[in-house]
Amino acid sequence: MNKYYMRSYRAEREAYKILVSEGFSVVRASSSKGVCDLVGIGTKIIKLVEVKYHNDGVRIDYRKEAEPLAKLECPSNCSKEIWYRSDGKEFIRRIVGSPVIPAIQKIKTKVK
Repeated sequence: MNKYYMRSYRAEREAYKILVSEGFSVVRASSSKGVCDLVGIGTKIIKLVEVKYHNDGVRIDYRKEAEPLAKLECPSNCSKEIWYRSDGKEFIRRIVGSPVIPAIQKIKTKVK
């Protein structure tokens, strides 16, 4: 497997562990064909999470990456999120709205 796939896969696995630690039952989409990588199902909320890995210093077009999630129609108890990660850093969560993306929420949790 190539190194780019492995870095992205590790980021997805870490996001998976964070969601589980927050009390969600999590389903992982094993291919990149869908709108999101992870679906976290909680007692009161559902989270659709797209996990993105990027290198430091790379400019990210947040609006372009959020567009597929923003277009998705969901019930009111569903949160659409993109989680960004780079080497050795914590995830940055962005909640995807329609059409504006609210402020960044940082995760302080580190899973080993």
